[in-house]
Amino acid sequence: MNKEKIPPVETEEVFLDTSVLYDYTKDTVQEAKTLFDEYPEINKITSAAGEREYRKVAERRAEAIKECEEFAAENQLSKFSFHSLDFLTPNDRGSLRQYRDKLLRNCSEAEALRRLNQRKRTYQRGVELLFDGKDALVTVRDLEFRISLEKQLQMDIDNGNDRRILCHAADWHAKEFGNAFATSDTGDFADEDGLGDYLMTDGGELPDSLSDLGSRPLIERINDSIQSEYSSEMWLHIVDIEQLLEVAG
Repeated sequence: MNKEKIPPVETEEVFLDTSVLYDYTKDTVQEAKTLFDEYPEINKITSAAGEREYRKVAERRAEAIKECEEFAAENQLSKFSFHSLDFLTPNDRGSLRQYRDKLLRNCSEAEALRRLNQRKRTYQRGVELLFDGKDALVTVRDLEFRISLEKQLQMDIDNGNDRRILCHAADWHAKEFGNAFATSDTGDFADEDGLGDYLMTDGGELPDSLSDLGSRPLIERINDSIQSEYSSEMWLHIVDIEQLLEVAG
């Protein structure tokens, strides 16, 4: 698509990567908290697959913390190995281990256990807060999944979950609900230099530093795949939470 034709970011309804949902239901990510707490006018969306992924991750990580707490009743907390839990994914293990180790560097073992227990309850409450009841914060849309698009995205996106959520976001965009996909895992959907601020401008013009690059940005390649499956008029903006909040004003 010609850069001058890229439409501005729409914020009435935004498709959220599951990373944003995780960040909101933790107690440390201010941008996600701001998005949910201070921008209720933005309709926050995911797919049924995104909801299932969140629920599964929350369940796995809460169970892992429970086993960690049981181990720490008679052993040093630092000795617990999340790698011993075969129901966890590598991302689960890395996230939990890093959080446990950070706690142990900054507080006593008793306080670290207390905060781990708090994190466990946060995962459990997150499911209710986001998806259950009449006041649920996230709307789950019934969206299609195009295997042919997923195959195209394999060239640029290694993680299968990331590809699937992008396929649902593309279908959401094709159904004209919105054009912004927000993520906290910028490294999963962007080049090393970030998500590309030029995509946030109304004119869509490339700054000189990007125009001179030999390879096209990853976001452009992703949109090439989406356009080949749906329409040449489509453009899915992939933004981090800070960029989204800046546009929402």
